[in-house]
Amino acid sequence: MDILEIKGESYSVNFGLDAPFVHDVLWKQLQNGEYTVNLNKQKEPSEIITNGGALLKLKRDSGDIGTKISPLSLKPWVNVGTILDYDKISQNYPFLTEYEWGGIYNNKNPMPLMIMGWNRGIRVLFRDFYPHGDNPISLHIGNSMWTRDTDDSESKGVWKHRYINSSYAVCCGSNGVGGLSIYVRKL
Repeated sequence: MDILEIKGESYSVNFGLDAPFVHDVLWKQLQNGEYTVNLNKQKEPSEIITNGGALLKLKRDSGDIGTKISPLSLKPWVNVGTILDYDKISQNYPFLTEYEWGGIYNNKNPMPLMIMGWNRGIRVLFRDFYPHGDNPISLHIGNSMWTRDTDDSESKGVWKHRYINSSYAVCCGSNGVGGLSIYVRKL
């Protein structure tokens, strides 16, 4: 049994032998603080979500010191193709009914995607904005967006990448189609 300290309180961690994740990897994430703690109504820790996607429920255990952490689920990201495979991916992995979609582009780990339509066309962009630029003194918040079949002439029947700023205005150029890798995970 390992001990984890959260907000100055010690909790016992019992991973169990049948845990659906690698003990050493998860323990390292917990030790390094690579997680989010959700609080219950009494403002006590109730669950932990690691940066790797493991959801751990904190349960009171009267026979032990502190709280046991047991896995609820592990929802890893799975690479299923690129933006060029959008039609096939959307058929096999329904967005927000069965799967969450994520992407890798200018980042090292999958970040959640939004998929939108309006009157015409499809827009795919990251749910959260992120810093743009290579000079830390002049970074600005923006996003990457891919469009297909919108009213512009560039995206008729093809995917077009654009950088947008925090006001959703096009800025900073384009990388053509760009290399958006698409990942999915079960809801």
